[in-house]
Amino acid sequence: MANVDGMSELERVVGEISAAVAAAGSDLDEIERRLTDGYAHALELEAERSRLEKRLSEAVHRGAAGNGAELSSLAARLDGATGDLARLRGALADLRRHADAVRAAS
Repeated sequence: MANVDGMSELERVVGEISAAVAAAGSDLDEIERRLTDGYAHALELEAERSRLEKRLSEAVHRGAAGNGAELSSLAARLDGATGDLARLRGALADLRRHADAVRAAS
């Protein structure tokens, strides 16, 4: 979903994480805030993925196979949520490694 500026919440969160990783001499408190925000967003994505999986399963069980458009839409949304979650987890792993490096340097 796009914000007023056209940027999705995921793009904003990943952008902030990338900026924190790229910043030299990063503030550990700021890194931890970004990690917390990122993990919260990941939980939201996991919940959305779970809801989509449930809706897809329900659609299949109620015989929506005749409605290919509904199944395709749900499957595409599920794939998108899965991809978004993988992208966010990758960014969070980078930030976690950066946090570890900042801690080791202090």
